[in-house]
Amino acid sequence: MDARMEEDDDYMSSAFLAVDTRPGLVFDKRVARKRKIEEETKRRQKETKKPVKQIEKEKRDEGLVKEIGSDNKGYALLEKMGYVKGMGLGKDGGGRAQPVAVKIKTDRGGVGRESEAKKRATLKARLTSAVAETKVKVDEMNRGDFLRRMSSKYSDVEIERDVEKSQRACWELDQAKNLTHVEEWYWPASVTGRDKKEDYEKLAEPELPQQLEDITDYIRDKHCYCIWCGIQYKDVEDMDQSCPGKSKDIHD
Repeated sequence: MDARMEEDDDYMSSAFLAVDTRPGLVFDKRVARKRKIEEETKRRQKETKKPVKQIEKEKRDEGLVKEIGSDNKGYALLEKMGYVKGMGLGKDGGGRAQPVAVKIKTDRGGVGRESEAKKRATLKARLTSAVAETKVKVDEMNRGDFLRRMSSKYSDVEIERDVEKSQRACWELDQAKNLTHVEEWYWPASVTGRDKKEDYEKLAEPELPQQLEDITDYIRDKHCYCIWCGIQYKDVEDMDQSCPGKSKDIHD
């Protein structure tokens, strides 16, 4: 009996009365309250403590507002050489009267990056403008060349047939979108009710190729339809990738 009691633990010993204060294992109310107070104190300190950047800005602003006094070594040397507060630097006193202003750099770019970026932007704008001007000149040359080639290669009958084909396509595409004709001759004479013979007298050489180009350009721009391919594309990008070009001879 006595041996069995000795083997049992003594529940009144210090091993059982000791408080375990390891984190997450709080069994004593006093320890829990103390820990809660410490956490609250840390939280308040964190809220009241200013960020480093704000402290630096306040110190910097304070230093910039404060005038340089005689306790400054550089200022003291100037006074020894005859400098009086408010006068300009130099032999005749016509130089700078105020210290060089401080420009605060807040971004992470290297020194000179901003000016270099402006130079690049200016150069890019000039190049873009030059490319646009060149493109306009090339388009004008191509337009004139297109008209010359159309006039010399195709006869009046062929161009007239192409004009009628373009007019029918233009009318059908405009009707599908409930659009009115831009020009009366964009649609067939049978639809508009004008005199066909009189209409083609107005479109005699060398204006006939020009009228054909105007109608085909309108159909391409407004409806993404190529009269020479006979296909209406999904969008301008699809047409540029799939269609060989605007002129008829490219499609031959």
